[in-house]
Amino acid sequence: MSKRIMVIGASSTIAVECLRIWAIKKAQFFIVARNLDKLKTLKSDLKSRGAKSVKTFQLDLNNFDEYSKMIQAAIKELIIIDILLIAHGILPNQKKIEKESRLVIETFRINSLSIIVLLTKLLNQFEKQKSGSIGVISSIAGDRIRRSNYIYGTTKASVSLFCDGLRINLKRIGVSLTDIRPGFINTKMTKNLSFPIFLSSNPDHISRSIISGIEKKKEIVYTPWYWEYIMFIIKLIPNFIFKK
Repeated sequence: MSKRIMVIGASSTIAVECLRIWAIKKAQFFIVARNLDKLKTLKSDLKSRGAKSVKTFQLDLNNFDEYSKMIQAAIKELIIIDILLIAHGILPNQKKIEKESRLVIETFRINSLSIIVLLTKLLNQFEKQKSGSIGVISSIAGDRIRRSNYIYGTTKASVSLFCDGLRINLKRIGVSLTDIRPGFINTKMTKNLSFPIFLSSNPDHISRSIISGIEKKKEIVYTPWYWEYIMFIIKLIPNFIFKK
């Protein structure tokens, strides 16, 4: 039986790569993004790759009042959500955001609060079906906050902490939650950042590890795998050294 998959932030680079892999497996999709043109293009792409069906829903995730309507449409289309992937987010410029409190609020609304509200609202559906797998893309930036992106890192850390709590709640009903923590990825969002090339990865590689982690019902997935060990070491560094 084909998987019934809901993806929020479907037009993001990583989400698109995941969707393409699932499409080959004849999945049935409900995809959500802000840009209608990108949704239409993505729908055609997924259908051409073998998707069983693709239902689109245009939504600016800043509009919390529309979440219930979107969820109702998803349930009407899919009936059961086998896989939920939350893949939206923004990467602000740290120097700019420090000077504009409005941007701080916007970053927390998109990267943190929207995900927490979405998962809380969707909990009711997963409680009813008592099955399913959830994947949430956070970041290694939330493992230990760095000076260069501490606001972004804080938003991601809050998501991971929320996932830790929600996972305990979901376990009683047989639903898994995978916290996905990518390292440096070559995407449009990171094109202006400077990071070691040898530690960067392409989206197609990241997407395969995401899908594997969700299917295996892992609690946390570092991708590529070596980031788990890098972050383990970084978290062991004493604060007085780390701050230097």
